[in-house]
Amino acid sequence: MEKLIIAGFIVMFIGILLIVVGSIGLALFGKVKAKNVDIGIGGFIGPIPFGFFTSKKIFLIWLLFLIFTIIIWFFIRNRL
Repeated sequence: MEKLIIAGFIVMFIGILLIVVGSIGLALFGKVKAKNVDIGIGGFIGPIPFGFFTSKKIFLIWLLFLIFTIIIWFFIRNRL
């Protein structure tokens, strides 16, 4: 159980770090000239996935991530 908590903190830290690096990179180097921007947000509330997407491509990427996460969860659950 302790290893799972540590893994959770590591994943949260990586996520926060990606947000900070992306924000700084956009502020310093980002000159966005695109007219068509795809947006997607998704996540989990407990075991229930949710998401909102502006394109089918973003949805499919999120769906692959969801399937990968469920497979990883299944293998971790069976080992503990």
